[in-house]
Amino acid sequence: MTRHPTDTIISESLDVPTIHETVVDGIQTFWVDTGPPFVATLMFRVGVADETLAERGITHLVEHLALSPLRDVAHPFNGAVTYDATNFWAAGSVEDVVAFMTRLADQLANLPTDRLEVEAGVLIAEGRSFQRSSHAAILANRFGPHGPGLMAYREFGLRRLEADDARRWARDRFTVGNAVLLLTGPPPDSMRLPLVPGKRRPLVLPPDRHWFDTEGPARIDQQTAGFAIGAFGERSMPLVIAGQAVAMRAQEVVRHELGRVYSVAHEYQWLNADEAYLYWGADSDPEHAAEATQAFGAVLDDLTSTGPTQAELDRLVAMAQQVDVMDPNNLARNELHRWAFAALQGYPQYDRAELQEQIVEATPQDLASALAASMEHAMAITVDGVDIGFADARSCGDDRIDGSVFRARSDGTVRRYVLSGEAVSDVTGGSAVTLRFDQLALVAHGNDAGRLLIDHRGSWIGITPSTRRLRRLVAAIDERVSPDIVVPASRNE
Repeated sequence: MTRHPTDTIISESLDVPTIHETVVDGIQTFWVDTGPPFVATLMFRVGVADETLAERGITHLVEHLALSPLRDVAHPFNGAVTYDATNFWAAGSVEDVVAFMTRLADQLANLPTDRLEVEAGVLIAEGRSFQRSSHAAILANRFGPHGPGLMAYREFGLRRLEADDARRWARDRFTVGNAVLLLTGPPPDSMRLPLVPGKRRPLVLPPDRHWFDTEGPARIDQQTAGFAIGAFGERSMPLVIAGQAVAMRAQEVVRHELGRVYSVAHEYQWLNADEAYLYWGADSDPEHAAEATQAFGAVLDDLTSTGPTQAELDRLVAMAQQVDVMDPNNLARNELHRWAFAALQGYPQYDRAELQEQIVEATPQDLASALAASMEHAMAITVDGVDIGFADARSCGDDRIDGSVFRARSDGTVRRYVLSGEAVSDVTGGSAVTLRFDQLALVAHGNDAGRLLIDHRGSWIGITPSTRRLRRLVAAIDERVSPDIVVPASRNE
């Protein structure tokens, strides 16, 4: 096998092609020889979690602008933006892929913005189908509209971003130092990636920004059917397996025994090098939602106390080992991505033998302990009145302010907006939501001339100016907010 200069073997076994590490044009590169087609992936450490609420969508826009001039090729290619990374890939002959990746790097280094209005329009149209998932809602309730919590918000920035914004983001984030390259063959000598210089940008989690005040697991919202549970814990193999054990037993109980859900969704997501997010959720009909939720809660309680049975643990270990029967090339590509992604994020790196050893050595009590620790800050979205041991989240109790009062009536409900020089309150019934102007993250204009105000906790106030007095309120608010966080109703405004 041809060895690239400075090439290092980082993982090899009898059943998986060898994974190598080297450097191509200054970019940390990982490659494995799986035969044709030749696939190259350029991965950058920038994603949704790096944006602000007012510029939400800027990474997606840069991805589209960089790829748009390259759509004249005949081979497959695409790009994608995730929570913490952006990927560009192309597949085909070595010559075609090398030419494509060189052009791509040049586009990122000299971002073309002549199609900004068109591509922003495409993404705005795509975003009309956006719906906040329970998975993202839990993240937003922990972090507010920052970092992981931004996954719960629309791409507001697409209505206001200009060419200079996109070019700045590309220069700062899509750089040599903030990238890794993945190849399914030895690096061709002809490969050139003329990106601009830059440094690696590790993802920094924002602090917790709860709008509620509670200790222990909290129910943060309610729904008419199904359930969603999120937990946060220290990254570890016992926590990985514990999450799988809950999902496996809940699937057996809630679906196969009770027949109340189709499936129990489960996800284990890395948040950074130290912390992980566990999620379980299921849909059900409203009539049986409480039964399904309580059955899941009983599963969760039991596994948190004692861990899985030895038979369940043996099955989970066997399932993890079954990956060995997959096609070796497919397994090698998965391993290639795992190594490269961990290197890009600055995460601990383990070869497959080490991971398998951690799985085999985990005990039921290890899993119970990891799961119990993660439940200390768990959050739930369930049907009203169902008890799974989660306390209802209590509002932090925003201070009421003195100022000018603006009244509005909607569907028989009387709302009072109170405006001062520093804040605005929405007082409905016995509760108040108060947003300070210096703590706002976004002021979005609506097509009805209304305003949506969101602060750094994720608390929000919506105003529909249905009367002359409410229109004066909106005008007064506009005078008090920073233009840097204002999003127009459309790009034509």
